[in-house]
Amino acid sequence: MAELYRKEEIEHINRIPARILHQQLAGTECTVPMHWHKHIEINLMLLGEAEFTVDGTKRTLSPGDFIIINSGDIHMGTAHPEIPLRNRYQELITILWDYDFLYGYVDHLPALRFEMPRAEDLEGKIKGLIMEIDRAYAQKELCFEMDITSALLQIGSILLKNCIVSGEKLPENGTKSNLRAIQEAVGYIEENYAKDLTLEEVAKHMGFAPAYFSKKFRQIAGVTYHDYLIACRVRNSLKDIRNTNLSMTEIAYRNGFPNVKSFIEYFKRAYNTTPLQYRNKK
Repeated sequence: MAELYRKEEIEHINRIPARILHQQLAGTECTVPMHWHKHIEINLMLLGEAEFTVDGTKRTLSPGDFIIINSGDIHMGTAHPEIPLRNRYQELITILWDYDFLYGYVDHLPALRFEMPRAEDLEGKIKGLIMEIDRAYAQKELCFEMDITSALLQIGSILLKNCIVSGEKLPENGTKSNLRAIQEAVGYIEENYAKDLTLEEVAKHMGFAPAYFSKKFRQIAGVTYHDYLIACRVRNSLKDIRNTNLSMTEIAYRNGFPNVKSFIEYFKRAYNTTPLQYRNKK
């Protein structure tokens, strides 16, 4: 099979074993499509609300909440669909942490996976360290890379002492065949969304019976196959709305919708506005 389309490759800069992002997102930017990567991801919400889906489990983050996404987990983020597009705003700190760097401290374990216990003292320490990292990265004073790495190691020490879940290998090692298959299926959908792409066709491509594939897709991705396909088509239609003068009917067909009526209906569900209204506001 082809290499995964939605495996996100992370580039580090400077001498920090992580990528630090202070993100301010608005409108359609608040939706991050389903993807996965080897790195460990930490998100701390500062303003707004976001709904994260990680390996089929949904969680809403409000200001002050953070989430740890383990290596290889399929995940996506979005604003609540009932929030009007013009009111969607999120500010968050994202840390994409080099898995191999942290694993080097505990390479006697099969793999690294973390599960955060309900412990206010631990959560408070981690949030404080994330804020320190964010400030150091923004100010870039003398030795800021050392300061950030020091804070990362303190977070790592807390996680390794209190939050580790052992006994599982990464999907790359071939021990999670269903997860790997759904990762592959997501890539296939992203490449072929504009076609008449049935569940039966994708299941056959992956070597599964349709009913089994449908069940596993929903369990792992957190949405049905149909809902993910529609979300993919709606998200990709934004490029045509912004960057072309094509009619809404033409855009509907270019992105896999059977007619313009269904395109408008699903677009409005996702963004609380019609495609034409969205274009006229740009």
